[in-house]
Formats: sequence, C-alpha cells, structure tokens
Amino acid sequence: MDGHWVKPVVRTLADQVADTILEGVARGHYKQGEALPSQRALAQRLGVGLAVVREAIQRLQILRILSAKQGRGTIVEPVGWTQLMFEPSLGILALERHAIGQIWEARNAIEKETARLAAERATTADIAAMRTIVEKAGDGLSNYDAHHRLNRAFHTAIATASKNLVLIEMLAPLLRIDFGVKRNTFDVNLSRRSWEVHRCIFGAIEAHDSDTALSAMGFHADALAAEMRKFEDILKEQADESDRLTMVG
Repeated sequence: MDGHWVKPVVRTLADQVADTILEGVARGHYKQGEALPSQRALAQRLGVGLAVVREAIQRLQILRILSAKQGRGTIVEPVGWTQLMFEPSLGILALERHAIGQIWEARNAIEKETARLAAERATTADIAAMRTIVEKAGDGLSNYDAHHRLNRAFHTAIATASKNLVLIEMLAPLLRIDFGVKRNTFDVNLSRRSWEVHRCIFGAIEAHDSDTALSAMGFHADALAAEMRKFEDILKEQADESDRLTMVG
C-alpha cells in the first residue's frame, strides 16, 4: 500500500460543537470579552454530553479563541489575523462585517503582486495550468461551489507562477476562506463577469505584460469591492434580525 496516502479526516461531535461555538462568536451571539453560557447550559442547548462540550471548549482554548477566567467562566477572546492565517478552520470568524473588508484588502494586495510577478516569471507549464482552469470555467458557472473551487485554483496558479514562496504561503489561507453568505448573492451573471476579468488577467500574464496584468487586477479588485458591499449589507440585515429576535425573546 502506498505510504503517501493520507487518511481522511473524520469530523467528531466535539469538532461540530466547536464550529457551532465559532459560528456563535462570528454572528455576535457570543461577544468578545464576554462569557459563554455554562458548559452544562451549552450541552443542554446543543443536545450533547457535557464531555463533548468540555472537549470542544478545550480545543478552542488551545487556539486562543476562548480562555478560562477565575470567577468569570469561559471568555471569548479577540481573534488576531495570525490565528486566521495559520489556522484556516477559524475562517468562519471572518463572517464578522469588519473582517470581510480586511480580508479583501489583504487578498487584493497579494494578488496584485503575484499577478505582476507571474507576468514576468511564468513558465510554459504555468501558463498551461492557468489556461486549463480558464477553459474549465468557460463563460461562467451556474454552480457556486464549482465557481469558488476554480477561482481558488486560478489565483493559486498565479501565485505559483510568481515563484515567491512567501506570497504563495500568505495567499493560500486567505483563498481557503469561504464566506457562506456569498451564496446569497451568487448567480451565473456574476460568474460570467468574474471569469471575463480572469481571462483578461490570464491574457496579460500569457503575454508577459506586467502593466496590463496589474490593470486587470485593478478591475478584479473593484469587482470584489462591489461584492464586499453586498455581503456587508446582508450581514447587517442578519445582525439586525438577530438583535430583533433577541429583544422579542
């Protein structure tokens, strides 16, 4: 048997409870600096055993998302960007409205530089890899998951062509973040517009034209900014609705 095969990761009940707590933090149900409900209350609310909740909380303490404070209980800690960069499972915390803009800014800055370098350094193999992705995307995709997967592959291929290992490693976790709310604004027309810009970026890199690659990435950044505003509006509506239900309850 090939020793290079990696065993599939099994999601335990504690993993699922940890994700549920993370989502509660992301949506503002559990605010930074405040205490979580007691472990017993969480176990009853989630319909799991106390040991499962305890294990989930211990995992989040290791990631410095939660901490135990004497006399205060389990406290939600601020999340630093280094945690998000090196622990992609924390990407759900990026649902917070203020975080979306910062992630897009970081992605845009890195993607512009990788595109510029790729235009200068891309090999024949790099160009072929990008062409394959663009051809698979065609004029656009009607399926969100397929669109997201190919979009990530395309920007990864550009980063690889930049030959800058630091930029590649910085961009990778940002590309892994999937804002679930994007599904609410996705449609085939958005995908078509997106891949039209991607084809322009690819054409500039294929022609080894760094100026045009940067210009095309500028259009890409503008499109992302427009998407970001839609996401923020949706998240604000969700937060307002959550606050309204809390007041009613």
